[in-house]
Amino acid sequence: MQQDPIIPSVAQLGNNVQIKLTLHPKIAEVAQMIYLCGADHEAQFHIYDSIATQPHQYEYLLHGYVPYEEELELTFSRKGPLKLILLAHPDEQLELTLDDGEYRTGVMYKQLGGSHWANDSLAVFWDRLFAHTKRKNILTDSMSIARSSEEELASIRAKFDANERERNEYKRKTALTSPSPRIARSAAMLLWGAVPKSEQEAIMDSVKRRFPDYYPMHVERYPMTTEQSKRDRLYMHEIRTQRQLMFLEEQRRSGLLRDR
Repeated sequence: MQQDPIIPSVAQLGNNVQIKLTLHPKIAEVAQMIYLCGADHEAQFHIYDSIATQPHQYEYLLHGYVPYEEELELTFSRKGPLKLILLAHPDEQLELTLDDGEYRTGVMYKQLGGSHWANDSLAVFWDRLFAHTKRKNILTDSMSIARSSEEELASIRAKFDANERERNEYKRKTALTSPSPRIARSAAMLLWGAVPKSEQEAIMDSVKRRFPDYYPMHVERYPMTTEQSKRDRLYMHEIRTQRQLMFLEEQRRSGLLRDR
């Protein structure tokens, strides 16, 4: 089996977020790399920290940086979240315990409890949107069944439209009421194309007025991406791609996925 490249920790002076990580025994079975990534105030991507784990060692510390309320990305090279997103603040200490089964290969969010209200609100926000998307996909599949009657199709379309209205109303309400600037901004941006342009712009203006000091809300143009930022992003893309290929191979070996 190909081994992960073992790179030294890249934790840097000035990092202002600490993550105490506790692994579930199933995740801690293998030696692997854990990476902590994010973007700085100029939108440059960085690998802030990396740790080479040892089998059956469960606790680790990682350090990262956020210039203001912002997301950090946690990636496991072999077993664990492929991309777990946490919402952090400067000088914050997060405690993250991964449970049994939390090693799927997609993007995930996780509530931490305690005082981490913004991160937990972000997890709730995306869980709600994912539930709407799942329902949308089920209804779309139902409408594709050829033998459905016109009456059945009309009923499914009505449910589909109601689901879309509920999803957009939830994004609208979140944008206008969330005390988190990062979440409010994300909700407003997600309304683009889902509501009339004038309405989306009015909502975004409202969010900007509520958070006059939140830099990403007001910056007009970020600097050009640096070569280091490009290298770090490409490196993480390769790690995640390799992880997805490993997952597919495991599925084939277990018989859950068959070659066509």
